Amino acid sequence: MVLQALSKYKDSEEVKTATERGFHMLSIRQNENGGFGSSCESSAQVLTAMCENGVAYNSPPFIKNSKTVLDDILSYYTGEGFKHTQTGKVNQMATEQAFYSLVALKRYNQGKPGLYTMTDATKALAFPVKKSIIIEKSYGLLTRKYMKREEIAKMIFNLFEGVENN
Repeated sequence: MVLQALSKYKDSEEVKTATERGFHMLSIRQNENGGFGSSCESSAQVLTAMCENGVAYNSPPFIKNSKTVLDDILSYYTGEGFKHTQTGKVNQMATEQAFYSLVALKRYNQGKPGLYTMTDATKALAFPVKKSIIIEKSYGLLTRKYMKREEIAKMIFNLFEGVENN
């Protein structure tokens, strides 16, 4: 979370040095399954920090046994939401943090301002009923247990495609 907070100041040489050291340490501490710690939320926070600081989650220092932090996050998905731990049940906080880390990744991949910056947003989103129904139906697709992880990630990334302010 500190690396997320520092992202706003990454133009400073001192901050740049500190964040480089922080990401180096994270790379060293990354698990063999691509994750960080033993919870979905830990990995979600790292992915968000990477996106906020312009660090590619799939760059060589962050690939362990052909696994990335994204692979780890998606491993917590049950078909109904994300679990806090591999042996746990669906957890609201884990689901929220996994979701916003995936939104951060989508924004990063699209070259948009960071999750906490969002200078491209001109006003708060107000979802009319029709758009809310579309989003609800799209989310409902995520809960189908037969979907592959890649399909789930694609659905989450596409969830807000075409949603605009009205």
